[in-house]
Amino acid sequence: MLKHVLKVGGMLFVLGLIGVVSYTYYVYGMARGDLQELALPSAPVQQEANPTLAQTIPPGQSEDGFALRPITSGLEWPLEVLQGPDGFIWVTERVGKRVTRIDPNTGEQRVAATIWEAYQSAGQDGLLGMVFHPELMQGTGNDYVYLSYTYIPDMGAEGGTAAGAATGVMTDTGVMTDTGMMTSTEATTGTSNVGESQALTGTEGSNEQGPAAEDQPGGQTGNEGPAAEDPTDASAALEFRRVKIVRYTYDPENQILIDPVDILTGLPGSNDHNSAKFVFAPDNTLFYSIGDQGNNQFDRFCLPIRAQELPTAEEVSAGDYTKYAGKILRLNLDGSIPTDNPTINGVQSHIYSYGHRNVQGLALGPNNQLYASEHGPKTDDEVNLILPGMNYGWPNVVGYQDDQAYVYGNWSAAADCASLTFSNFQIPDSVPVQQESEWSDPNFVPPIYTFGTAPNDHDFQPDICAPNFNMCWPTVAPTGLSVYSAPTDAGPGWSTSLLVTALKSGAVWRLELNEDGTAVVGEAEQLFKTINRYRDVLISADGSSFYVITDSGNITQGSFGLPTSVLEYPGALLEFHYVGNE
Repeated sequence: MLKHVLKVGGMLFVLGLIGVVSYTYYVYGMARGDLQELALPSAPVQQEANPTLAQTIPPGQSEDGFALRPITSGLEWPLEVLQGPDGFIWVTERVGKRVTRIDPNTGEQRVAATIWEAYQSAGQDGLLGMVFHPELMQGTGNDYVYLSYTYIPDMGAEGGTAAGAATGVMTDTGVMTDTGMMTSTEATTGTSNVGESQALTGTEGSNEQGPAAEDQPGGQTGNEGPAAEDPTDASAALEFRRVKIVRYTYDPENQILIDPVDILTGLPGSNDHNSAKFVFAPDNTLFYSIGDQGNNQFDRFCLPIRAQELPTAEEVSAGDYTKYAGKILRLNLDGSIPTDNPTINGVQSHIYSYGHRNVQGLALGPNNQLYASEHGPKTDDEVNLILPGMNYGWPNVVGYQDDQAYVYGNWSAAADCASLTFSNFQIPDSVPVQQESEWSDPNFVPPIYTFGTAPNDHDFQPDICAPNFNMCWPTVAPTGLSVYSAPTDAGPGWSTSLLVTALKSGAVWRLELNEDGTAVVGEAEQLFKTINRYRDVLISADGSSFYVITDSGNITQGSFGLPTSVLEYPGALLEFHYVGNE
């Protein structure tokens, strides 16, 4: 392919002679990285208002051997994508509460189930994770599909009260206080060199990497967190929302999911940081991730992060799973605790690992090693190799334990928390602060890779990104995770690699693993760049196609890497097909 980039009077033009391939493919992100290097606007750009900036490049082949084909659109915030044994691509729609089967050839959508019990009102709740029994549609009687979703249990059975102002601040008792709705963003618990008054505070922003890095509807900024919830039922939602894991049976004749059976109920649930990623292990157990619930930030900033808290035997026996927040679980297919689960702090529970913030990617490698991708606050998105019984540090450590660009500002421990106004960039004197080096645990495991490790003097409020500062932070907002292995002649022929989707960069990042899968070789390679928010990635069986689902809205990095809410393919399933040098 012949390609030229011309700069004329401050305007950039891309000219190309592009070959013809089968299907209707589009070149994705041609030279967008180059565009960022070639020119920056003379004045700060807060948001691109011109829809033409998000138009696709003409049909053809990309320079790195892949071509883009949009398969379908109109999905309502898709969260999980899997290849079904029926040849269809299955997705969960978080807001739509649907399990949808998509014909990859025609884009036809068929609804397999609508989960009416799922409760959805905010940026990270609703219908969540999905995993197949490996014998699905194999004639063995195990035609099972496992789903997770947020729900509101019977309040009498769960206990507690639903008092207080619906738009107030959550306290550790679960009751909304009447101090009014708190704003501000990401308390990312980090510091800069500008002194304690400028220290970064508690965690990421309006859901994953700041306002708009995750799923909050509307224009969140780098200084304002999401509002509390719908005033009509916010108290009940914030206090009583839980997550359950349910097994459904697939009816092949009618092509629908039937006969739901609760596997595990009463798990921590939130309007933020639910995580909700499944892995079906070869030993017929399930791994499942639960986030820190978004506590210690925004409308939940007076609630403690429980990622380091471990349950007592009595709590586990009673089904009190409050301390399962910030953990990766391992459970039997009936929801019971595997007998070989690790014993941590003298107690055996569903907990497999702990000290997690928001694991939105989980996958097994060819050696049955478990990998996780996890959102950092303002810095240090992590890729971790998950080991049984080990501690991954949050909220005491973000990324590496290096005392760089992060302190743990524990808002929830402030005696006057309910009267404070949460801030993403300043920590009040009454909020306890802890450096990473002040904490130690012999079970701590550092990540095998980080995105966005930054020094103390990093500028987290660059004028060029105001007011959406989070879009200029060094993190990428990692979501789905898949493992590319056993390469075939039909695919790109990479060695075993992790593929990580990202919300902020609108890209898939490839991390090459060493031979034993314990380390990343070199730096991450950016692939499939478009102006979108990538949620999850699926690799075809022959390794020739890579299917990506995109968020239905919100802010990402647009032209020149600056914030935009104009997305190329919102709520879509995209195929990136390897065409080599055709």
